Amino acid sequence: MTGITREESEKCLNELKSSSFKVDEGSVAAQYAVWAATYDSDSMKDLKFTSPIVSADELVKVAMNNKEFTVLDVGCGTGLVPSLCKERGLTECKWWGFDLTKEMLDALAAKMKEPEGPKYERVDQHDLSVLPWPYEDNSVDACVCNGVLIYVSDPANLDEFVRVTKPGGHCVIMFRHDGYTEAYKAKDAALRAAGKWELISKTDDRVNFEALKDTNPIYFNIWTYKVLA
Repeated sequence: MTGITREESEKCLNELKSSSFKVDEGSVAAQYAVWAATYDSDSMKDLKFTSPIVSADELVKVAMNNKEFTVLDVGCGTGLVPSLCKERGLTECKWWGFDLTKEMLDALAAKMKEPEGPKYERVDQHDLSVLPWPYEDNSVDACVCNGVLIYVSDPANLDEFVRVTKPGGHCVIMFRHDGYTEAYKAKDAALRAAGKWELISKTDDRVNFEALKDTNPIYFNIWTYKVLA
């Protein structure tokens, strides 16, 4: 999608705000295609998007800063998380990423050409609800997923986090309070009971968009799991 005007982008953003950034699964790609061109400035500067920052904070606690360590950025969008990790000293690891929306990936590709932009070795366009993901078993050392699962009602994708992550690796996942549904809770519990992963930390409640905290507060936590098998 090309030629999006600022008015169209603002209209899209206002629609997302009014829905608390929780749109129908079938509408996600279309909404983010319109928003992609102004996503970074809107989300980080205007909305003061908190969860990418906290996701980066939690990921650097479990990641290894070497070129053999691979992180899969699930729903990578425009590459906010690796840029934030770089600011926190995680500079040497390898990044893979995938996202649903071509326009978000186009914006990412433009940023990757910048000297200080995020650097991914592999980027795929893929819908995380379509299983299996296009990666081999035990192929990454960590996964990070920020702000995406609110758009996916079927928790079967949690199996994929475990499948692609090496035993001993970590999955750093952002759940909004309204996104950690009974279905996700049950799936998480089943994976723990089966010895697939264990929860090693969960952050305190945070507001996802500081600019909206007085009008439409949306709360989240970052859950960090260690993959066991």
